[in-house]
Amino acid sequence: MAQHLALFIPSLAGGGVARSLLTLAGAFAKRGFRVDLVLSRAEGAFRDQVPPLVNIVVLQATPGWQGRLYALAADTGGVGALLRPVLLPRAISQTLRYLPALVRYLRREQPAAMLSALTYPNLAALWARRLAGVSTRIVVSERTQLSRVVYDSRKWKWRFVPSLVG
Repeated sequence: MAQHLALFIPSLAGGGVARSLLTLAGAFAKRGFRVDLVLSRAEGAFRDQVPPLVNIVVLQATPGWQGRLYALAADTGGVGALLRPVLLPRAISQTLRYLPALVRYLRREQPAAMLSALTYPNLAALWARRLAGVSTRIVVSERTQLSRVVYDSRKWKWRFVPSLVG
């Protein structure tokens, strides 16, 4: 049986992250791996460029409060760090709305490894693995220089994200 890998990103919107993960997904599939491309939304400029051997898994969104509750359950000792960037903002990171579905996916499929990219998907992947209680290895790829994002961002919650990532 082929080794099972998952790659997790929010969508296939145009950009370097989606392009590089599609390239990786295609390369893994050509080498005989079973590859799931796990998406919050199956939309974006690269939607028609998904390699034929790659399985697309689209997660179902839940209400924002449920995503926040899952994040809290995954890191009960980190309430202080979660408070400003995750629990208090009026507008929740859309990725967190898919956290419960990502937990269900990991429990059901149990891939050997899951690669994620971007800050909130990375956090969601780590929290989902903890909540799912599976042995899936999580490989995170941070594509953002957080110090620059924090400095440039007009969204106050980004000022508190480095404490989650660190």
